[in-house]
Amino acid sequence: MFNNVNHENLIVLGKICSPYGVKGWIKIFSYSQIKSNIFNYSPWYIKELNKWKKIFVKNWQCYKKNFIFKIDYINDRDMAKRICNSYIFVKKKQLPILPLDEFYWFNILDCQVINIDGKLLGYVKDIIETGSNDVLIVRNSNHKLNEFLIPFILKKVIRRIDTFNKVIYVTWNQ
Repeated sequence: MFNNVNHENLIVLGKICSPYGVKGWIKIFSYSQIKSNIFNYSPWYIKELNKWKKIFVKNWQCYKKNFIFKIDYINDRDMAKRICNSYIFVKKKQLPILPLDEFYWFNILDCQVINIDGKLLGYVKDIIETGSNDVLIVRNSNHKLNEFLIPFILKKVIRRIDTFNKVIYVTWNQ
């Protein structure tokens, strides 16, 4: 077991879904934009029976638009069931460094959102993928509205992102 994991340094990359077959293979759902990229990261961290565990993928393959994987210590369906519904974490420092105009979602969450007049509009609570552009869900700072949406359109609506100070400057009025 690996119980000295600082969960603040981890990012969720997928979820373990269900056993596949009887030899310990397991179905996975990847949150990566390119789904197979989840296998580029090792080790994975999962919580099993409320304890952090470091796991290494022994083998994986694509199966009917999904992925299945195998790890050493799981050899049958019953053992695989024990870790089903677990989230797959990796250390944030394992992720590649992005160009200046790209961001991981975890860099943007909890950022203050300030408009061009210097007014604090709220804090980024979540981000939604819509297909055409992402949308920020902002928790309102003055509590008139609980939440509102801002389209994530760089240089038009999103003027500047300062991840160091956790501030996003927007052209937006509330």
